[in-house]
Amino acid sequence: KQWYQRRVRGLMGIRKTKHCNRPTAPQPKRIAQSTLKILSWNIQSSISVVGNKFEDASFTGKFDNCDLACLQETRQAVKLASFRSLCSNRSNTNSGGVAILFSNNLIGGVEQIKDKKYTTNPDIIICKLKRSFFNLDQDIFIINVYVKPENSSISSNSSVSGKETLKQVEEWINDLKSLGKVIITGDFNARIGNHPCQIRHDINNEHISLPHDYTPDTFSPRNAKDAHCNSFGKEFIQLIINNSLTLLNGRTLGDLSGSFTSIQHGGCSTIDYFAISTESLDMVIHMSVLEFTPFSDHKPLQLDISLGQFNTLHREPIEVVYEPAPCRFIMDANSKQLITESQSTEVHANRLLSLTDQLASLSSIVASMDPDTIFDAIKKLNDNFTDHLRAITSDCAKKTKQKKMKFTPKNPWFSSSCKSAKRELNRATRAVSNFPSSDFLRKNYMKVKKSYKSIISKRKKVFENQMNRDIESGKILNWQQFKRLKSQKASRIQFDSADMNNFENFFANLYSD
Repeated sequence: KQWYQRRVRGLMGIRKTKHCNRPTAPQPKRIAQSTLKILSWNIQSSISVVGNKFEDASFTGKFDNCDLACLQETRQAVKLASFRSLCSNRSNTNSGGVAILFSNNLIGGVEQIKDKKYTTNPDIIICKLKRSFFNLDQDIFIINVYVKPENSSISSNSSVSGKETLKQVEEWINDLKSLGKVIITGDFNARIGNHPCQIRHDINNEHISLPHDYTPDTFSPRNAKDAHCNSFGKEFIQLIINNSLTLLNGRTLGDLSGSFTSIQHGGCSTIDYFAISTESLDMVIHMSVLEFTPFSDHKPLQLDISLGQFNTLHREPIEVVYEPAPCRFIMDANSKQLITESQSTEVHANRLLSLTDQLASLSSIVASMDPDTIFDAIKKLNDNFTDHLRAITSDCAKKTKQKKMKFTPKNPWFSSSCKSAKRELNRATRAVSNFPSSDFLRKNYMKVKKSYKSIISKRKKVFENQMNRDIESGKILNWQQFKRLKSQKASRIQFDSADMNNFENFFANLYSD
């Protein structure tokens, strides 16, 4: 009886314990996969006029269909739920920066190259796809690059110019090609027109002395909507040719027309590229330029490549893997009296008798010395006993309130006028995405975007000024409101099922020895 009472108190007397998620035991599923989807996108800062882009569902939704993302102009370290991030940022300046995000499913297969030689430029980041994980004969090196514009004041004030960045990329490609296959991507600010980035009529000729390992280019035409070429473009062409790479823009299924990748007030251009080692062209399935978005003046690019069949750990979202903790009960003098009286009822007496029989049967199970059988029997008895206690207390004691997920607007200043301006911006974005060469639609988009930013800035300023006046006048004494405002300023922690799995494994193995 005393043990029974202690079990009741232990189950119901934890009034002040904070609720936490309880694991339901499902482990990540292994799924066979043979295609890798790589996204490349100049996001033009991870912060917008509204706030952090990585807290905007319409922005993060662009990453739903990719396994690995190469981002340029991040300007600070970034983190996205269900992804691991590798970041490289400039010091003492709010510009440039690159990042590579890869899905939690690829943990163990992607590794950042941290050799000092390859980390001297903050606008270049390199990762390796391990051949052992992806079932390949060679490693694949992905080089994510951001080249500063040639006429930018940022370029002239920076320690590394755009041309120096291109030279470093060429040098590093030459080194890495001896270790594996190479894919380069990013915003190169290089306009190359319709140049094929190949040598025409490149054949072994007995009259020209060529190295024995020289492989001539197999010429293939390339289309491009951007007919202009700049000085960075000439440097970029030489980089592609000198390292036996094949440019995918304009000659790959999905982008046979050579679509524009950047839409600016003065016009459109193609300056974002994917290129791959020529001997690896058979890996390429598809490369496309995705739709224009209001988050950046650059369009995202997506490359699908075929790899050897590899197994990934597919992790469900944290709200699927872990269920909310069960409610607790508040014990007082009245509830204790009710529980004591309820034990004498016929229904509960029969349940206790059944539990007693199960407890007696454990002796025969323990004699079998089978650990799995013993564990299952004890777990079943404990679950039945817990259900019995909850059946009693649900009628006799008060329950604690479970936290409910409530939808609250992240920005209280985001009024109906802001929503209307956002709808207009989305319409203008879709129009210019379909017809980027139209001067009218392009100028209209820039006008609507400027108006949207102005409305957002004014609404934020009016809201904050009103809050300050109310605080100074003593009208606001609601500490809950202060707490909400503080939480809006605080950075949100991105926590997913992979983090929780690591948390569990760490403490499970902490005292395993």
